Amino acid sequence: MTRLTAKLQGAANREAVRAFFVTHVGCTVTECAQALGLGRAAVSRHVSALRAEWSSCAALRKTQDG
Repeated sequence: MTRLTAKLQGAANREAVRAFFVTHVGCTVTECAQALGLGRAAVSRHVSALRAEWSSCAALRKTQDG
């Protein structure tokens, strides 16, 4: 697998993890991994990246509101 292919697959997996948690609020990383056929470590990395996105959006919103 080339680096570009790996990056594209990783991006697709991140979007799949995002979509899973949007529709399955409260599920665990393990449940997500099993449902998507991904490893727990991969899902954990994606969840960490998604949380970073959300926290940066929240910080931006605070600066705009305040």
